[in-house]
Amino acid sequence: MRGLRVSDAVCDEHETILLRKLDVSTKPDRAKSFLKKLPIYRECIPAGRRLTFRLSWDPAMLATCGISGIKEIRKNMSDFMRCGLNVQKQVDAFSKYAPQFEEAEQADFFLGGGTGFFTKSLLLALAPSEREAKDAIQSYLDCQFYKHKHRSLDREISPRTLKLARDGGEEWLLGLVRWEDNRA
Repeated sequence: MRGLRVSDAVCDEHETILLRKLDVSTKPDRAKSFLKKLPIYRECIPAGRRLTFRLSWDPAMLATCGISGIKEIRKNMSDFMRCGLNVQKQVDAFSKYAPQFEEAEQADFFLGGGTGFFTKSLLLALAPSEREAKDAIQSYLDCQFYKHKHRSLDREISPRTLKLARDGGEEWLLGLVRWEDNRA
């Protein structure tokens, strides 16, 4: 992949594109952020592209955990996504990304890899408070990635990054998806 630039990405109506992954991290000593261009590229569905797939579920299995059907699944996915985004949106260092958070209000869930810790972890949603969630996340990440010093450097939020992609001149949060099927 060496030498691939975002501007080299090509996409027709049936393809995905490769985009460089961007991490926006908080600076530990002030309410600012800095953008890190990672040497990682993600296969992405272009913004505004329609993707069709089938989602199926086993009603008997879902009933054992108190979920009654697709409407409840959709609501839970949306609530989960909003929980993580609301915590990130409150961080002073991420305030310059207010338009991306506003756009995220139209989304229903996250899809794909590289979308961030809050899209995969239930810690924030299950913890008794945001403070306890942050402490647990810091401890976990410090054990997994000790060189990153999460306990000492994650001040407002843990982890201290926002996951973005850039195509052309536009940046957006990675993995946002909106339901378009109105049957459920």
